Amino acid sequence: MNKDTRIMLRLLVCGYLVYLGWDICKTQMSGSSAMSDLTAYCAGGALALAGAAFAAYTLMQYRKGRKSAAGDRITENDEAS
Repeated sequence: MNKDTRIMLRLLVCGYLVYLGWDICKTQMSGSSAMSDLTAYCAGGALALAGAAFAAYTLMQYRKGRKSAAGDRITENDEAS
């Protein structure tokens, strides 16, 4: 599996975590949930924040990897000439 595919799958997982957090809060707001308000909003917020934090981490790693790959290409070209 190449790096771009791995990053896309990670971002899909991040999006799903954010969606789950939103769905928990949305269900609580509609009144069809048996959980207490505090529990539902804390669980939904925790899932959404975890998804957003994992997305930020994934994007930082992606950018860092792109920079190091660009730096490696520059040094390889310098050595070849």
